Amino acid sequence: MSITEDAPDPPWLRLGGRALALAIVAGAAYSVYRVNVDAFDYPRTDDAVVRANVIGIAPEVGGRVLALHVQDNQEVAAGALLFEIDPAPYEAERAVAAAELDAARATAGAADDPAGAARVRAAEARLRRAELNLGYTQVRAPLHARVANMNIAAGAFAREGQPLFSLIDLDRWWVVANFQESYIDRIKPGDAAAVRLVAYPDAVFAGRVQDIGWGIAVEDGAPGAPPKVAPITNWVRIANRLPVRIALPPPAPGQPYRMGLTATVTVNRAN
Repeated sequence: MSITEDAPDPPWLRLGGRALALAIVAGAAYSVYRVNVDAFDYPRTDDAVVRANVIGIAPEVGGRVLALHVQDNQEVAAGALLFEIDPAPYEAERAVAAAELDAARATAGAADDPAGAARVRAAEARLRRAELNLGYTQVRAPLHARVANMNIAAGAFAREGQPLFSLIDLDRWWVVANFQESYIDRIKPGDAAAVRLVAYPDAVFAGRVQDIGWGIAVEDGAPGAPPKVAPITNWVRIANRLPVRIALPPPAPGQPYRMGLTATVTVNRAN
C-alpha cells in the first residue's frame, strides 16, 4: 500500500485566499476608521442620567404637624397646600403682640414717656413677626412638582428648618452626560443631541447641549467642590470624562421623565 502526497493548491486558489485575507483586513481597518470618524463627528456616551431640580421642604417654624394634604409621589401645583403646623401657639403669640402694641399706643403721647414712640415701633415689629410665624404654619409648594421621599405622618413634630420630604421640579429636566475629554472640543452649547432612555427604548428625545462642565474633582473633596467623575481604567490609562448638560424637551404623554433614568446621548454637531 503506497502513500500518496497531497497535491499542492492550484495558484488561483492561493491567490484567492490571499485576496480574501486582504479584503478582511481592509474591511476591518475601514470599519475602525469609520467608527473613529463617526465618534468625533457624532460624539456619543452611554454614561448619562436624567436629572431635575430637587428641593427639600422644611417648615419655617417648628411644631406639631396638624394635617398632611399630600402623599408620597403625588403631583402638586405651585402654591398647593402641603401640610399645616399646629397654629395655636402662634395665634397666642400674635394675640400677645397685638395687646402689647395697643398698650404702647395708649401711652405713646404721654409727656412723661418720651420713649413711647420707640416702644410703638418695637411692638409693631413684634406683631409683624408674630403674623409671619402664624402664616408659616401653612407650608405650600413653591413650584409645580412631585412629592418624593415622604416619611412623616400627621401628629409628628416638625423642627424649624429640617426637611420633611422633597419636591422634584416637573417643569425643567435635563441629562448629565459624561463625555471623554477627547470629544469636548467637538461639543458646543446649542448643538442638537439625540437622547435615548433605557426606560423607553423605542423613543428618541430631541435634546440640546446647554453647557459643558468646567472641571471635575480629581479626588474626594468637601461639599460644594466640583463634581467627582471616577475614571474607568484597567491596565490602560484612558481619558477622563467631563459632564455635559443636555436640556430635554417637555415629556411626551405616557413617557414621563424620572430622576436617575439611564440615558444614551449622541451629539449632532451639524444641527
